[in-house]
Amino acid sequence: MEPVTVRMVEKDMVHYAVNWSAMEKVDKYQIINTVPAMAGIFELYFMDEKKKLNLFYFALAWYGGLRHTLRQITDPDLNLTAPDRRKVLEDRECYYRYSLVSSYDDLADILHYLAAHKLSAAQAPPPSGRFADIYLDENSPDKIITL
Repeated sequence: MEPVTVRMVEKDMVHYAVNWSAMEKVDKYQIINTVPAMAGIFELYFMDEKKKLNLFYFALAWYGGLRHTLRQITDPDLNLTAPDRRKVLEDRECYYRYSLVSSYDDLADILHYLAAHKLSAAQAPPPSGRFADIYLDENSPDKIITL
């Protein structure tokens, strides 16, 4: 399964099938060599004491693409703007996964949906405004589904 998000539109409703990449351990060399320099969405997880993965950050990558954005966010030497995230990255074993999305409006819809369901509707950034209803399913080769 390719890590590409598929969009299906029916009238004023959209359904996204987010096909995630395999979960990979955060490593700047791995990111540089394997993550595409294309737009998409990604999630960061840390492993807790019980060997459970915990989602602690997700975002979209547009300018610079996933490779650049993931590298900036996960490299403690480059990540100077988020001290809490930096501490997690330094103290914990961290993992990432991503899905390619070629449209900024689709990224806005997906990020809105994920934030509304993983955080709260009040914290969710606005969707693109193109659709009355947004639905999303996740597919993961690791069988890690967070919705």
